[in-house]
Amino acid sequence: NIQTRYPFPGGGFNTLGGSTGDYLPVTPGSNEISLSIPKRGTGLDSIEIFKTTVSTAAGKRYTLHVADTLATKSLLVDEDVSLPADGTIRYRFVNLMPNVPSIDLYVGSERVARSIPFMGISDAFTLPTSQTAISTVWAIRTAGSLPTSTAIASYTSANTFLNQRVYTAFATGYFGFSTTLTTEPRRPFVAFYYVR
Repeated sequence: NIQTRYPFPGGGFNTLGGSTGDYLPVTPGSNEISLSIPKRGTGLDSIEIFKTTVSTAAGKRYTLHVADTLATKSLLVDEDVSLPADGTIRYRFVNLMPNVPSIDLYVGSERVARSIPFMGISDAFTLPTSQTAISTVWAIRTAGSLPTSTAIASYTSANTFLNQRVYTAFATGYFGFSTTLTTEPRRPFVAFYYVR
């Protein structure tokens, strides 16, 4: 069973991963990446579900987002791992929901990313580390919706905002599925992975 919200080898908040911002080393240049469902111990070959070739440069960190629609799609992101200013946290937002034309990301009632299309990424934005200055409720809504409208999905963070961290928020799943039915693998989520 393929799990969503699983940054590998790192992790984040509201994910199934760990709590570090790790990256796998690859040789600079052209690299073939594939995802497979292992059939370990069965005598059957693994089932390849995705394969692509990406170009990487030395000294950079990349994230490859994969989303499954009628045709599996991917988005390669060159991560900015520089330190944000003291007293702030830097974020970007990725929309991995194929059945929503574009999504807005809110923290409390403040829209921090606007009209991000499927397989699109927002510009970077920063928030202060002071928890009294910002909400801990994150929500994704159909682009152009009011902050009071029903969210596609939300996440309330119980975590401390750490100084000079870098995260990417991402929307995954499918709009229209229950967010409370925990056995539904297609339910929508808003989650975060550690970049730095």
